[in-house]
Amino acid sequence: APAVLTAGRYVDALRECGGEPWRRFCDAPSHAANAVSGGGALGLGADAGFDRRNGGSIVEARRAVGAIDMPSAGTMPSSSASDGAPADAEERRCRALVSASFSRAAEALLSAVKTGAAGGGPLLNHLRAIRSTFLLAQGDFLVHFLDQATEELSQPASKVVLSRVQSLLEMSIKSSSCASDVLLDNVSCDLERHGIVTTLLRIYDTSGDRTSDGAATASDTDEFATSTGLELFTLSYDAGWPHSVLLSRRALTKYQLLFRHLFTCKFLERRLCATWRLQQRTRSIQGGSLGVNCSLCAKMLFFIQNYIYYLTFEVFEPNWVRFEKDFAESRTLDALIEKHEAFLDTCMKECLLFKPGILRRLEAAKATCLRFCAGTLRRLAPGPDGAGEEQLDHSHIEAVAQDALFYTANEELAKTFQEQLQSLVGALKSSTLLETNLSHLVHRLAADPEVLL
Repeated sequence: APAVLTAGRYVDALRECGGEPWRRFCDAPSHAANAVSGGGALGLGADAGFDRRNGGSIVEARRAVGAIDMPSAGTMPSSSASDGAPADAEERRCRALVSASFSRAAEALLSAVKTGAAGGGPLLNHLRAIRSTFLLAQGDFLVHFLDQATEELSQPASKVVLSRVQSLLEMSIKSSSCASDVLLDNVSCDLERHGIVTTLLRIYDTSGDRTSDGAATASDTDEFATSTGLELFTLSYDAGWPHSVLLSRRALTKYQLLFRHLFTCKFLERRLCATWRLQQRTRSIQGGSLGVNCSLCAKMLFFIQNYIYYLTFEVFEPNWVRFEKDFAESRTLDALIEKHEAFLDTCMKECLLFKPGILRRLEAAKATCLRFCAGTLRRLAPGPDGAGEEQLDHSHIEAVAQDALFYTANEELAKTFQEQLQSLVGALKSSTLLETNLSHLVHRLAADPEVLL
C-alpha cells in the first residue's frame, strides 16, 4: 500500500509539471507491467481518454503507471492452505506490477526535476546558486553589498527601506564573479522579525517557556524595534515549481539561518579589519592605551577569522561534497529530499545552531567585538567605519594614547572578551566528546595561551 500511494503522488506531481515530461511519461509503454500482468494492464490507445490539451485524466494517470483491473472482493484469491499456491502467485504478480510501476513513476519524476525538463532549469544549478549566495561560496558579492548597504542597514530595522536594499543587492550580484548566473535573479532580501537565537528557540522549542501568544507577539515587536537591519537581514530564494518540492519553506528557513549566522560573522570581520587598518596609521605612536587597543584587536581578529574558516572550510565544503555525491546516487525524489534535509541539518548542527547555550556565548563574544570596533573608530577617526582615517590628526591620536579613560575602557573590554572566550572554549570542549568535528575549532581558538588560563 505505501508503494501504491507513493507512486500515485509521483504521478500527480508529474501531471502538475505538465508539458513534455508528462506527455513522455504517458506515451511510454509500461513493458514491465504488461509482462507481469499478462496483458491485464489498461491499454495505451487513443480510446482510453487521453486529452493532451488539459494535461491528462485519471484514466490516463492509471494507465501511465501500468494500473491493472484488480479482481473484485468476491473473486480475490483465498489464503487458505488448499489454494495457497494460486494466492501466492497472484500476490507475487501484484507486487511485481506495483514495484515496476513505482520504479517507473519515481524515475520519471526525478529525471524531470533533476534535468529541468519540467521547467526552471536543472535542479543542481538552483542548489549551486543558493550555495553561492546563502553559503557564500562566491562571496565577493557580499563585499560589494556591504560597501553600499552598510549605512542603510545600520539604521533601526523599522527605518530600513527594503526596496533600496534590494536594488543594492541586485547591483552587487551583477558586479560580482557570479554575475553570469541568471538563476541569481531569484535571490531577494528581507528582514526577519527577531534575532537568530530567538528564531532557533521558537523553531526547536528548546527554551521551555510557555508564554501566551500575546506575550510572544509583543516580544517579537520589541526585538524588531530595537534591532538594526544588519541583525535581521536575510536572503530569500524563489525556486518555483517543481524545484520548490526540494527547496521548500522548511529548507529555505534552514538556509536563511545559516546565512544569517555567517553574514554577522563576515560583517564583524569587516569591522575589525577597518579598525586594524586605522590602527596601522597610529603605529608611530608607541605605548599608552593604543598598545592595549591594538593587542585586543589582533585577538578578536584571530577569533573571528578562525571561526569563519571553520564554518566555510570544515563545515560547508565537506558537507556539500558529500551532498553532491548523494544527489547523483539518489533514485527517488523522496530519497533526494531526505539527503538534502540531512545535509542542512548536519550543517546547522556543526555551525552550533542546535546548541543554544554555546550559541549565546558566541553571540556575546561577537557583541563585545562590535562594541570594541565602534568605540575605537569613534575615538580615533570621524565618520562611519573609519571613513575619516585619511584625515587623522596626530596630535589628537597622541592625546588618545595618553587618555586614562580610553585605557581603562580597553582593559575592561579585554577582560570581558577573555572571559567570554574562555567560557566559549570550555563549552566547546565539553561537546567534543560527542562531536569530534569541534576539536579542530577548539584547538585553534585555544592557541592563545591566555584562553587556557
